[in-house]
Amino acid sequence: MVTVSPPPSYILHIVCLSAIAFPAQGISQDKASSPGASFDAVSIRRVGSSTVITPMGQPAIGIPDKRDYSPDRLILQLSLDDMIREAFQLKKFELIGPKSLGDEIFLLQATMPLGTSNNDARLMLQQALMERFGLKYNREPRDVSVYALVAAKNGVKLQPADDPAHRQLKSVETSAGTMHAQVSYRPGQFFALAITLDELARQLESFGDLDLPIVDATGLSGEYRIDLHWTPQEQDNGLVTGKDASFTKAVEAQLGLRLEKRKASYDVLVIDQIERMPSAN
Repeated sequence: MVTVSPPPSYILHIVCLSAIAFPAQGISQDKASSPGASFDAVSIRRVGSSTVITPMGQPAIGIPDKRDYSPDRLILQLSLDDMIREAFQLKKFELIGPKSLGDEIFLLQATMPLGTSNNDARLMLQQALMERFGLKYNREPRDVSVYALVAAKNGVKLQPADDPAHRQLKSVETSAGTMHAQVSYRPGQFFALAITLDELARQLESFGDLDLPIVDATGLSGEYRIDLHWTPQEQDNGLVTGKDASFTKAVEAQLGLRLEKRKASYDVLVIDQIERMPSAN
């Protein structure tokens, strides 16, 4: 639970005609340690570095991330810190550990009983991380600087998703032709057919490229249709970033929301012990 105190590279992603389930928060170590919370079989191996440096000394796209959940199998291709965040459903700032955990990419392939839910698979993933990487951790409260998503001065400008007029899919042009999407994002654009403001804050954080995490402090419940557009700032190296005034101005002008710097108290996961490489398969 978050308490907020008063202030003192983009890839097109399209979900077509399918239900969107966003991950639940907070899984305890006690649950992960309970009997039966283990994969039937699991293989973990290093597949490469998380980044590739070009001859010009610039970071290039490395090995792609993969999160593939099925009823009886889990395949992940992630850095170790991302794998831990996936297992415990953490934001970046909610995990405290060595920076080196992001250096290598691992491929995890696991089998589990047919019909295993994603949340139960994450419990099994926690157990695998403890068994194969020797993960030991504790939770402790930390005060974290955040951007609080709050109502703008003139009020919010949100379209409730339960209004039938707002329940229309968006036509998106792709290399494969026109597709009808429930969610899509690309540089300077974000669309969601129905999204909570808590999840919107997470999405803004992921593609907004801001220097602090974003949390919802509006107090508004329900789902909303979001169709946000802004002009990404181009940097000298040709990359784009949301870390500019056009992004924050678009959030306020189009959604009636603004980002306000505050302090928030979080229970963060602190890594006490972990090996950089897994034990043998």
